Amino acid sequence: MLCYAVLCCVVLCFVVLCYSMLCCVVLCCAVLCYVMLCYVALCCAILCCVVLCCAVLCFVMLCYVVLCYAILCCVVLCCVVVLYCAVLCCVLLCCVMLCCYVMLFYVVLCYVMLLYYIILYYIILHYIILHHYNLMGPPSYMRSVFDRNVVMRRIPV
Repeated sequence: MLCYAVLCCVVLCFVVLCYSMLCCVVLCCAVLCYVMLCYVALCCAILCCVVLCCAVLCFVMLCYVVLCYAILCCVVLCCVVVLYCAVLCCVLLCCVMLCCYVMLFYVVLCYVMLLYYIILYYIILHYIILHHYNLMGPPSYMRSVFDRNVVMRRIPV
C-alpha cells in the first residue's frame, strides 16, 4: 500500500506538474498572443500615422505647388499688363510726338509761306514797280504829279 500511495503521490505530482506546466504554457501563449496583438496594433497605429503624415505632406506639397503656380500666374499676368501698358504708353507717346511734329511742320510751313509772300510782296513792291517807275518814268497817259486832282493807283503789270 505504501507503494501504491507513493505511486499515487508520484502520479499526482506528475499530474500537478503537467497541469502547472500546461497552465504556464497556456499563460505564456496567452501573454505572447497579447504581446503580439499589442505589437500588431502598435504597428497598425504607426502605419496609420505614417500614412496620415504622408497624406498631410502630400496635401501641403500640393497646396505649395498650387500657391507657386498662382504666384507665377500673377507675376506673368502683372508682367503682361505692365508690358501692355508700356507698349500702349510708347504708342501714345509716339502718336503725340508725331502729332506735335506734324503740327510743328504745318506751323513752320505756314511761317515759311507767310515769309515767302511777304518777301514776294516786298520784291514786287520795291524792285519791280518802283524800279519800273524810276527807270521808265510815269506812263504817258498819267497827268502831272503836281495836279492835285489826280489820284495815283496801281496799274497791273
